[in-house]
Amino acid sequence: MKLPITSAVLLLLAACASAPPPPPQPAPQTTITTTTSAEVDRCELTCASPRLVVDSGEPADVQAAAIANVDNVFASLHDDLLACYRARVAVDPNAHAFLTVDIILEANGKVRDVETTGGAHLGDKGLACIVRRIKAASFEPIPGGGTRRVQVPLTLRRLAPGEAI
Repeated sequence: MKLPITSAVLLLLAACASAPPPPPQPAPQTTITTTTSAEVDRCELTCASPRLVVDSGEPADVQAAAIANVDNVFASLHDDLLACYRARVAVDPNAHAFLTVDIILEANGKVRDVETTGGAHLGDKGLACIVRRIKAASFEPIPGGGTRRVQVPLTLRRLAPGEAI
């Protein structure tokens, strides 16, 4: 038996109306990125070779000893400076820095002044923390007295997953 087209359409509509509704779709998922302490711990501080800014006419071995002393002091400051950076990464996971620390030393090895160039991604608190830690350091006295100016390039960055230090 042939049904008129309008009857066939009505039957199709009735069948669709009685079909169960489709299952509800899950709500879209939102990914929230947080920084865990393990991720914050995957940070690196690299101190490049310090340099004496002004050649004081000291013999090469005295200048080499001065550079070695700065290297040793920065090695002892490593964890403190890295702590400043980790505090910043906990707030801003994308923080990183390439900066130069300019240090004026007194004859007795105490720090007179510290200035930084670069490192804007560390923010004011991060830079202030680094400067404060360096100002508290003691270097060896300068042979023959006077002052000494040294510059130390620093790199602070997070390591990629699986990247070795």
